[in-house]
Amino acid sequence: MLNSGEEEVTRFYRIRGKDGSYRWKCYRYSYFGMDMDTIVMNVQDVHDIRMEEQKNEEANRRILVDALEEAKKANATRKNFITMITKEVRNPLQLVREMSNIPSEELKDTKLVEEHLAQISDAVSYMLRIADDLTEIDQIDDGKISFGHEPMNLHLMLQEMIEEQNRVAESSKVQIISEVQLIEGHTYYGDAFRVRQVIGNMLANSVRFSPDGENVVVKITEKMLDDINSQIMIEVEDMGVHVNEDNFERVYSEDGKGIFRANGMSGESTGFSLMLCKEIVELMGG
Repeated sequence: MLNSGEEEVTRFYRIRGKDGSYRWKCYRYSYFGMDMDTIVMNVQDVHDIRMEEQKNEEANRRILVDALEEAKKANATRKNFITMITKEVRNPLQLVREMSNIPSEELKDTKLVEEHLAQISDAVSYMLRIADDLTEIDQIDDGKISFGHEPMNLHLMLQEMIEEQNRVAESSKVQIISEVQLIEGHTYYGDAFRVRQVIGNMLANSVRFSPDGENVVVKITEKMLDDINSQIMIEVEDMGVHVNEDNFERVYSEDGKGIFRANGMSGESTGFSLMLCKEIVELMGG
């Protein structure tokens, strides 16, 4: 058992017992003191220790495998995100380039120049919305976003947003209808800017993707939680193309616009507004 130069050797074996089960045994071979002609064998049952070690090794291996999978997913998400951003920005940039290359003989056509400038302005505004949404998402990821706590007039806020979106939707004849059921005499506190931002984005998204002549319904209801606190439920319903339940979570991700396109919907949306809404709502405890 001991080769030349070795003073002690340890070996592990799975030994079958009388009952047919196997257990790990540790065999240690060493010389008997200074007597090089006598070898002592020490046997120890280490089955439980070996099983625990194997369990830990498997757990560590699983952690490494999961970490590798997460890294692959993150890398794929990053690549998809970059590809999507590139596509989102390329189209308006291409439009700006085309609209700015007005032949010299057409510069005197005031109406044509105004149309080109209007399209350039729309394209630039669209890219600015992308930049603004991405900046806010980045701030949320870095934990740099803060929320105010001041009295809010939900009735007035909703009325102003509906009037604003109805003007936007005038050409498509999409009408926004409100159904408000709030408890009279209650004062509501929160970040009015963020609440307006979320409801406004939801309304704007529904208007963009609603068929002409359909209605968008915004509902606000209140439920008492105790003698002092209540819960506000805000819902926005539209008659846009159906999104499968399996894709609900993706609608509120960076792939949101891809879901709308895949379902045959079109509209001038950056694709990040619903993702931003979800992030803000969750940070506010919703």
